[in-house]
Amino acid sequence: IAVYFNPQSGVSGDLYDYYENGDSLEGVSVFDVSGHGIPAGLVTMLSKNIIRREFSRGIKQELDLTKIMENINNAIISGKGSIENYLTGLVVKFEESYQKEVCNCQIVNAGHPHPLLYSVNKNEVKEVYSKEKKSVGMIGIAGIEVDFPTYEFSMGNHDVLLLFSDGLTEYKNKNEEDYGKERLAKVLKAEGFTSSKKILAAILADIKEFVGETLQQDDITILVLKRDKDADYIPEL
Repeated sequence: IAVYFNPQSGVSGDLYDYYENGDSLEGVSVFDVSGHGIPAGLVTMLSKNIIRREFSRGIKQELDLTKIMENINNAIISGKGSIENYLTGLVVKFEESYQKEVCNCQIVNAGHPHPLLYSVNKNEVKEVYSKEKKSVGMIGIAGIEVDFPTYEFSMGNHDVLLLFSDGLTEYKNKNEEDYGKERLAKVLKAEGFTSSKKILAAILADIKEFVGETLQQDDITILVLKRDKDADYIPEL
């Protein structure tokens, strides 16, 4: 796993987390709180604790990700009271997969940018989402109906999952053009065979080339997860 986290001010609205059980990575999450400043920061701190609690509780109770995200939504609505900020976000669950050729995964998305998945065998990058069951709604808005369907996908050995906040694809150059998901996917495809650290370094270098000296307004979070079976793992020096 390689991570880049860059808040644009002293208080960030982005948050991410890992969920581990011993040596097993059970899941990850990325969320983005609307707005800026102190209210967004308060919701960020509140939400991170709630998300971790509800994910852990849901896994123990063997709930599906849809129910876990619904519980996260209800708890955040209750916890933040009259604060108007809402969240977009996604949660990914990994089944235990040591020594297995394929890891079965699940994702639930609440209005967040779709992750990118690089397949080594197919040498292709695709967005991770269901075309049949689209999510409806965001997190933390009282009084609206939401629907967060669970989508199942798989990761083969050496495949790469890329999660990010919208600050990444909305980075702008001097011509006010967005960095965009197509450019991001191109870098991932070109570097997907390397390590997670090198993939992240390539993305950051490409962003720097695109943006130049243009100042940015939004936080940016990037998680690169590369799957390697235990038997194939060689620690980087």
